[in-house]
Amino acid sequence: MAQVLRVVIVEATFRVSLPPPNGDKGYWEYEIVTCVEQKKRVAKVSHMITGMQSMKPVGCFPVDRVSAKTMIALAEQVASQTPLSPPKGKGRPKTRKASLRLTCFEVELDGICDDGMPRICDVIIQHGRMDHAVQQPDGRWFSVPCPELLTATVRRKTKAGKGRWHEVPVSKHCPEEAGRASLAVADQISWAAARSKPPPTNTMPCYSEPPCTGCGNGIGKQASCFRFAGDPTVQLYCLRCMGKVWGNNVPRDESILPTRHMMKGHLPTHTTPPTPCSDESICGKCGKAIKERYYRCGWIPTNQMFVFCPGCWSKATLHDGWRAQLDLD
Repeated sequence: MAQVLRVVIVEATFRVSLPPPNGDKGYWEYEIVTCVEQKKRVAKVSHMITGMQSMKPVGCFPVDRVSAKTMIALAEQVASQTPLSPPKGKGRPKTRKASLRLTCFEVELDGICDDGMPRICDVIIQHGRMDHAVQQPDGRWFSVPCPELLTATVRRKTKAGKGRWHEVPVSKHCPEEAGRASLAVADQISWAAARSKPPPTNTMPCYSEPPCTGCGNGIGKQASCFRFAGDPTVQLYCLRCMGKVWGNNVPRDESILPTRHMMKGHLPTHTTPPTPCSDESICGKCGKAIKERYYRCGWIPTNQMFVFCPGCWSKATLHDGWRAQLDLD
């Protein structure tokens, strides 16, 4: 029987509602995300913009505890520093409210994985109803909602941060429930050693994708070009970094097409014609023999002409990182 060795709160998201300090109607709402940065726990506060489902960042503040009382006190501190406008209407007496929306835990179980690493799980507890099967007296099975209003999603934590998610109904946000959810699916998680990565398929010489503005790596298969609200700088993001922007609901303008300089500016500029293809019977990407059709194209990094089989041509032209290095003009 597996046992829980430790449970650590990694991140928690609160929604705090306060009565306006100027006595106005309604509530002032804040979203507070607590996490650990540089070995210190901090709280990132955002103010909800009235009438819009978006948040305006306020600032980052140090905190010593993760509790509703601490978050309410922090929200009141932020509200007291906000310039007050004349009230538009007299409001009724209201109470302060703080609700915990999402909590991320790290749970370590006893034993080790096949690769010798400790068995660690990522656990996310948030609002969500699950169904479970109940057998009737006549032998039939029916799906009915679980009584718990929260759902814990659990997966094995690896260096790559990947793994299959498993869902478990839980009763509240707490380390005990996170540990119980991890134990419930411990037998379903694969603790096998990670498979070795296959050899890279970028066999073309001097392969070089345009860099992502967010992480600095290549843009990969799909890239997004946009501007942040109030910032004239054009951003070119890979799909992974763009997912973080989408998840945080950051205001942006996505109606921008990447320029040629953004996609090809990192490549060398050639003043001479490309070197002719030496062998048009073999695909330059996969190395297989060309059967019927082929596509000839210039390869910008080395200023050479290559031929592609139909399969590689389709993959290369639909991949933003590959397409940026092809001379299609």
